[in-house]
Amino acid sequence: MRSVVASSFLALLGPAAALATPCVIPDNGFGTVALPPACPTGYEGPLSISVGLPAGTTIDIDAELTNYFLVIETPGGALGGDLQSFQAELQMTMTGTGALGGFNRFITMQVACETHTGPRTPGMAVQSFPSDFFTLTGSIFGDPDFDDLSIVAGTSVGLPSPGHTTLTEIGGTTFNVDSFFDVSYRISFTGAPGSILEGFAGTTPGTEPFVAGEPRGPGQLCAQPDNGLGTVDLPPLCPPGYDGHMTISTGLPPATTIEMDALFHSFVNIFRFPGGTLGGGTQEFDATLLLPMSGTGPLSGFHRTISLSAFVETHTAPRTPGDPVQSFDEDFFFFQSTPIIGDPDFDQLVVRGGTNAGFPSPGHTTLTQSPTGGWEVDSFFDICYQITFAGAPGSAIEGMSGTTTRCDVFYVGFPTMVTDAPPSLAATAPSLRLDGRPNPFTASTTLTFQAPRGGGIASLEVYDVQGRLVRTLIDGFVGSGTGTATWDGRDDRGQLVGAGIYFYRFETAEGSATRKATFLRP
Repeated sequence: MRSVVASSFLALLGPAAALATPCVIPDNGFGTVALPPACPTGYEGPLSISVGLPAGTTIDIDAELTNYFLVIETPGGALGGDLQSFQAELQMTMTGTGALGGFNRFITMQVACETHTGPRTPGMAVQSFPSDFFTLTGSIFGDPDFDDLSIVAGTSVGLPSPGHTTLTEIGGTTFNVDSFFDVSYRISFTGAPGSILEGFAGTTPGTEPFVAGEPRGPGQLCAQPDNGLGTVDLPPLCPPGYDGHMTISTGLPPATTIEMDALFHSFVNIFRFPGGTLGGGTQEFDATLLLPMSGTGPLSGFHRTISLSAFVETHTAPRTPGDPVQSFDEDFFFFQSTPIIGDPDFDQLVVRGGTNAGFPSPGHTTLTQSPTGGWEVDSFFDICYQITFAGAPGSAIEGMSGTTTRCDVFYVGFPTMVTDAPPSLAATAPSLRLDGRPNPFTASTTLTFQAPRGGGIASLEVYDVQGRLVRTLIDGFVGSGTGTATWDGRDDRGQLVGAGIYFYRFETAEGSATRKATFLRP
């Protein structure tokens, strides 16, 4: 029988979230963050040695790139923003499998690195830009187990390693860091005489995600004061605002998009009335729609950040002030941006949407009373929108125009979650790893997990934002090392679920690891 234990999602994640650890860094005095980011755990990811070892044998490596020094950051690089050249330590915790089941080592290797980043706009509340791990090289010689051990990675040596970084301002003085690289690498080794690796040698290629920090959103608390009536005034004034994604695709060349990490923020001129289509209340207000833009395909060099003024109307269902948990439906009823005029790239750019405009945009909000008397907010909308644009003469999008219609999830705060995890399993075990890519996804996402040494009984489950079990992907024995499972956006009955935020949890006897995924229905 499944027991039901309500707990905050932050408590479930525990002090060390899987694969990534929250990273908040002070402003460098110029309205942004010095790179590479000085996150507490650096960039974390898995590596593996398999070529040159007996069949069915690997050396699995929990790697961390950390302790950066001799850092030089200058304008330039392949992405047109900045170039970072630095030295670092590659700390590797090695675990043998198969014929090397007793092999365990911790090795630190000094590596030379170069990363490239796209343009960003210092001072903006959200700075989102492409990154590239351009070069990583390092070697050791004369180790008791390795006559030589070397690693080479990065785009400059024919091993493409693209990534992305998002900096989100918190409180005006710090930035939350969410950064990753899909690092392609080659590890070469020769075993040392007299060691367990004597007589073995080979070169193993691979590609793995390396992550620093974690996304802002679910996982960052939005605490709001009581309005004196046993509830919270809406819209919630949570920093930085409702966070989501928008895309322009129609009217651009084939296989080309303009991707935007969109943000509704700075709510002002707020008017609240009883009623509305859901019978609870109506909120009308002005907001700023922040659109950091990055082109893909033929527009890969296009980067802009644009702020649009917008009028917004939301509707809410009834709630009962004073209840310790208030959970109710909402609707992003209407929004329209003020048309842009005289922009160097856009002759026209208008964003509109919402249920009243013919683009259904349902949502849900849960307010949970905290011990201090305030409220924790978990709120999201599946916003459907329409973006109409026309390129300006002389710009990269001159002669292009079109109207794109899409739906994407926008959220603020983080959810409470219902789980059967007993208190002893609430914290993430340091040895567990869990990730999912692509994220967001439309057709399917591949979930990659790092099982504990020796393997064991494990489960991998998908939950919705209300903590309800959606899909069981794994329930049984898994071997040690890295494994994968695919989720296609369907529940245990084979039915396609609704677009929105979901959580997948990997649980073993050592503990549990939980991550977020955003499903965008095809």
